[in-house]
Amino acid sequence: MSLEEQHVAIQEASKIAAHGIGLLLMDSATALYRAVLEAEDNRPLKRTLTSQLSLVQEIARRYRIPIVVTNQVYMDVVSGELRPIGGTSMEHICKAIVSLERLGGGRRRARIVKHRSQPEGESVEFTITATGVV
Repeated sequence: MSLEEQHVAIQEASKIAAHGIGLLLMDSATALYRAVLEAEDNRPLKRTLTSQLSLVQEIARRYRIPIVVTNQVYMDVVSGELRPIGGTSMEHICKAIVSLERLGGGRRRARIVKHRSQPEGESVEFTITATGVV
């Protein structure tokens, strides 16, 4: 899929949402941007990403449906911190951000990074099994 095809897919999702869906999932909004965003002058590409995320946000508002957007991260070699691909666009547009981590032994942790009414840092551990989430 190309960046243009991703934009068309988001527009199509808007048409589908008009017919009453309960959830929209956009798996890795930034996968196509990853290599290109690391370039020196990536402002036009970041504007494209922001535009696409704004369109997704508009779908959520217009049709009153939750939208889950996954994102990729990278390790900032200077700070040693994980950072989202796409920079601050995701942080500003998304209403809630949950970080998922692998802990080993099949366990995972979900931690609130940003939420309007829940405390930052709150977390829960879980395991995904053949019968569901435990």
